[in-house]
Amino acid sequence: KIDNFNTERIKAIHKFLMGGTTESELKIVCEKNSKLGNELYNYVLDECGEFIEDVEKIPTEIGSMLISRPKRIK
Repeated sequence: KIDNFNTERIKAIHKFLMGGTTESELKIVCEKNSKLGNELYNYVLDECGEFIEDVEKIPTEIGSMLISRPKRIK
């Protein structure tokens, strides 16, 4: 999805700047990918995050992030 978005983004912006596409066509690309940021955020949390039950195990390294979110119902 990210590769496809990037390809569409490059084509849309370059075509738009060169007059090869319209604002409405650019809007379609944006709307089609509007949820990609949320999908990516959730994917990273699901695949890279770790659940912490013990306060003593909260990471303190620079760059660590602590994010609270409700459990997903599967």
